[in-house]
Amino acid sequence: MKLRLTFLAAFAFVVAFACGRGGVYRYETPEYVPDASVPTLDAGVDAGQVPCMPGHLALTKATPVVMLVLDRSSSMGFRFDGTNRWRALVDGLEDALPPVDQVMQLGSLTYPMGQGGAACIVSLVPEFQPAKGNVQPILSRMRASNPSGSTPTALAVDIAGMNLGFTRTTVGGKAMILATDGAPDCNAALDPSTCTCVSNTGTSNDRCEVGRCLDDVATTERVAHFADAGIPTYVIGITNGGDPTLSRVLNDLAVAGGRPQKTGATRFYSAGSKAQLDAALVAIRDSVGACVFLARSVPDRDEDMTLTAAGLGEIPHDPTGHDGWAWSDRLHGELVVSGPSCDQLVAHMNTVIDAEVACETP
Repeated sequence: MKLRLTFLAAFAFVVAFACGRGGVYRYETPEYVPDASVPTLDAGVDAGQVPCMPGHLALTKATPVVMLVLDRSSSMGFRFDGTNRWRALVDGLEDALPPVDQVMQLGSLTYPMGQGGAACIVSLVPEFQPAKGNVQPILSRMRASNPSGSTPTALAVDIAGMNLGFTRTTVGGKAMILATDGAPDCNAALDPSTCTCVSNTGTSNDRCEVGRCLDDVATTERVAHFADAGIPTYVIGITNGGDPTLSRVLNDLAVAGGRPQKTGATRFYSAGSKAQLDAALVAIRDSVGACVFLARSVPDRDEDMTLTAAGLGEIPHDPTGHDGWAWSDRLHGELVVSGPSCDQLVAHMNTVIDAEVACETP
């Protein structure tokens, strides 16, 4: 608890500094083709309480709202499968994102802003707030940028999550995608004489430089905070898998973010080659928002609505969120499908979900 309070107190100071000093934080693939029969509803639509209307209807997919949180630290310039890590990330996004340009609201925050004395600065405002049609502007901005600086991931997650939290959208339609190749650092509140020192190999030294301590606890806490608030984080680790410290940190972040890989010891999306990076981006793209739906009718009792996925059968009602559907915002008719039922929907993209609704007689 002491660490959490210390971090938040430091964060409050940083916010005050940023707001008064120009808007920065200083921290001391298979093609996806939208199916016209499964329409999407723009985020932010608020038509009031959804009534109960008996009959048969098709559910509407909610429009996902996603913030890309992209590490552009110096190590992203290291050689990677014939190019460097940063260019491989740009290329992977260029393959994965265009198919969802008009069916997903995308924003981006790259970090850090600067180098040298500015190596731990993160912009208070993302380069792009989430919107449809952002894919090419995001990619153009990335192509014009080069790796530099340290890895203030905790601050980047905080800023991206807060900006995403202010976006009007469906409750279950928000997510962050964190792509990083390095262990988080830049927390000047950690003791350089006792902490684990961040280095290219993730080893411990007798004493770190200030700001070079491994900032894993606070970073994991921030990711977990936003997951608890309904903003999960998908974690992509651009790494060759040779650093056990980094792998452990990325696993912790993936689990805390609420969207870990479901099988195997590696819970984050590991990308040790460009092909693996491309596959991870496509897999995450197809799962974000795939299981969030809007209903035009909300029954008086949950047992009076039956959901059926075309070709897959009935989706059970499960308010525990383990396997089946549950309301994420009953007032506005938003529901989320979770567990193995969601996995089936992800595997069968564009499946139509039908609802049969009965209403109590007044």
